[in-house]
Amino acid sequence: MAYHSINLGHTRVNMHTIIAERILGRTLPNRVEVHHLDGNGKNNHTSNLVICPDRAYHQLLHVRQKALDACGNANWLRCDRCKT
Repeated sequence: MAYHSINLGHTRVNMHTIIAERILGRTLPNRVEVHHLDGNGKNNHTSNLVICPDRAYHQLLHVRQKALDACGNANWLRCDRCKT
């Protein structure tokens, strides 16, 4: 996924990270990840960003979105046997 990013000194930083830090009013802790609700990594509008405490939570959002898109219910998972 492509993201908007800028150079800060010798470091390249994603814009969504900078925006999330402005929202919080402080730098993000090391394990925190920023999720784009609409799946568009270039849409950095504040209403499109979710600050996740860690990678596991971020992945859970993707799993639930995939389930919601597939069957209309984010709590359901695909059956391993019949694939429905």
